[in-house]
Amino acid sequence: MFVSNSDNLGATLDLDLLTYFAQSGKPFLMECCERTENDKKGGHLAERIVDGHLILRESAQCADGDEKEFQNITKHRYFNTNNLWILDDLILLRSDAYVITEDYRPVIAPEREGVAPIVSLDSKCFKLVQQLEAAVRGNVPSLVRCDRLKVTGNVGFAPGVVFEGSVEVVNKSAEQKTVLAGTYKDTTVDLTEQKGLGKLKLTTVKTAPFQDQKPGTSGLRKKTKTFMSDNYLQNFVASVLDALPAKELNGGTLVVSGDGRYFNKEATQIIVKMAVAYGVDRFWIGKDGLLSTPCVSAVVREREGGSVAFGAFILSASHNPGGLNEDFGIKYNCENGGPAPEKVTDEIFSLSKVITSYKIAADFPTIDLATIGTTTIAADDGSRTITVEVFDSAEHHVALLKQIFDFHAIKKLVSRSDFTFAVDSMSGVNGPYARRVFVEELGCDESCLLNATPMEDFNGGHADPNLTYAKTLIKVMGVDSNGLPVHGQDQEPPSFGAAWDGDADRNMILGSRFFVTPSDSLPSLLPTAQ
Repeated sequence: MFVSNSDNLGATLDLDLLTYFAQSGKPFLMECCERTENDKKGGHLAERIVDGHLILRESAQCADGDEKEFQNITKHRYFNTNNLWILDDLILLRSDAYVITEDYRPVIAPEREGVAPIVSLDSKCFKLVQQLEAAVRGNVPSLVRCDRLKVTGNVGFAPGVVFEGSVEVVNKSAEQKTVLAGTYKDTTVDLTEQKGLGKLKLTTVKTAPFQDQKPGTSGLRKKTKTFMSDNYLQNFVASVLDALPAKELNGGTLVVSGDGRYFNKEATQIIVKMAVAYGVDRFWIGKDGLLSTPCVSAVVREREGGSVAFGAFILSASHNPGGLNEDFGIKYNCENGGPAPEKVTDEIFSLSKVITSYKIAADFPTIDLATIGTTTIAADDGSRTITVEVFDSAEHHVALLKQIFDFHAIKKLVSRSDFTFAVDSMSGVNGPYARRVFVEELGCDESCLLNATPMEDFNGGHADPNLTYAKTLIKVMGVDSNGLPVHGQDQEPPSFGAAWDGDADRNMILGSRFFVTPSDSLPSLLPTAQ
């Protein structure tokens, strides 16, 4: 068995060593390295005087009076690679002090002449890899000409930071302070009195886990009041963000919107504030916080040429009823516009069961969701800028439909005197799309639109497009709740009718006095497909 620890980032299987190990018959083989100044606080290999056995001596086993000898790297030259200080070494490996060889091994840059810089990061502020990721945000400082770097306190790094010689960075305040772009040589940088992040300041909130936040492919659905309870939404959002790679979050673009049900707008604001704290720099939000599930997919996949947004939070419980006493939902879609795969949802659930805190930019301003436009919010120290774009989602919806359907042919159809139709958005998110397509693009009269204004409680209805709940449409189309024809109307029913659920990802089709079974919808489309 070949075992490599996570901190042994350049580990490769040496076949010569493997052959030796097999031929020697030895029960154990350990990889060791020579200790450097970076390693003297860690354990070392030693020979136990009593029996001559090789042991690994840790600092906790060392008497105070022996600490100087314990750290003597000339006397105790070797250590087990398991004892690397991962964060100190990780920032080194990511910096220009190391280069990657053609066979993908990290080695010290030639300019270093075989000697790595000595890096010491504050053990309280850089205990976890996530803390390092949040501090550097992909902006690893240049260390190729640095001999020694010591960081004390809660410190972040802006792009373009270069350390040379011996540099110490100090921040005695509780708020994170950022080392701004520039070259720092043989100096102490005291950030204590420097301006902070201002409205982008991160706050850590203590919380307790919930054991029922297991998302499926349709996300997490609960009663609205459950999501509105203390930290329930926040815990789930934090678990999602913690499950994602830091390289996606830091400086990334996130889509946030929903179907307009109760708590949609408030949840959107919370998610934005939290995502800012987790490193996201750019947000795309549909006007009024509205985006259908299909439109979210299109925006993630195609907006600005595609491959820009790393994912999306969709606030929807689909066809479930909405309102204070009804249902709310949230799901995360990945960079391909589709639902998060099972391996991601499993990780989200695992994290949700052990979460003890989450981050939020509590002072981040409330976004005006009703106005189309772009808002930028900068940190007081100028180290970071957040961009929020509220856009007209119907443009993306129509653009995608025009790639699929022949609008010219459809316009000829709906202009015929012998063809009438009605479309029921059931007071869900589809209303603005229906108006844009049928009224503005195809020139139809607004009378073809039913329940086309999105409402937080779906106008007291149940936005599930079936014969039971689409009562307005079946009455107009002359069909009863069993799909049977109803006669005796003052005027003949339209030739065609359709209804969409709350987030517009499922529909029902009706003809004049007859119900089209879902299985017949596809073969009806195929004859005209190209």
